[in-house]
Amino acid sequence: MKILVVDDEKDVRPLFEQRFRREIRSSEHDFVFAYSGEEALTCLEKYESEAVLIL
Repeated sequence: MKILVVDDEKDVRPLFEQRFRREIRSSEHDFVFAYSGEEALTCLEKYESEAVLIL
């Protein structure tokens, strides 16, 4: 499952990667990080229907 995390704080990335390390390693979840609304829209255009969950 592809998960798009949108947050202006870059400190959230390592927290997500640490918390979900097993799921990431087993390819159960694929995280994409955006640090602004504009960047999130660009990611959504790039991945179109792949983004299943947006946080």
